[in-house]
Amino acid sequence: MPPKVALIALVVLIVVVLPFWLAIANSPQYAIYQINRSVENKDYQTFSKYVDVNEVVDNTINRTVTQAKADLNTKDCTKNAGDCIKDWAISSITPNSLSDEERAKNNELVKENITSGTYSSESFHLDNLWDDLKKAKPMMDQNGIAHITLVNDKNQKLFVQMQKESGTWRVIDVSSDPQNPYLFLK
Repeated sequence: MPPKVALIALVVLIVVVLPFWLAIANSPQYAIYQINRSVENKDYQTFSKYVDVNEVVDNTINRTVTQAKADLNTKDCTKNAGDCIKDWAISSITPNSLSDEERAKNNELVKENITSGTYSSESFHLDNLWDDLKKAKPMMDQNGIAHITLVNDKNQKLFVQMQKESGTWRVIDVSSDPQNPYLFLK
């Protein structure tokens, strides 16, 4: 191939492929793909690039406390004393009250579970990752938060919120049921 033709082909390739790649690499779906790969590869460094563990924990606590307070206002505590005690105990937690030491322990626990393989992409298996991510269209809100619903091969839903930080989409909240954030307590 003559050098001029090769140069033209290279320029065309860059002009056509580079914008496409940049659009993919700067998308929330790509971040989810990287998270999935980091879990499979037991790579905590990449995982932590795309997941803000502290923010996920804070948002989970805040959502749980808010729901518990709302539940206290709607329950008949004479009939559901156990539920009311649980809701009262949860609602007494101060959101965003974790100490730096508790945050460090949470991060270390997540790191340990990622690097040991305890967390696995099989726990929320996506049949065909790229096809599933193409279906997961982010809905952007007025604060620049991307809301994505992932549906796995068992038709289970995972609700993910992401925010762009320094050019990288990061997970800031995850819930399997935003209407009942503390199903795990029942």
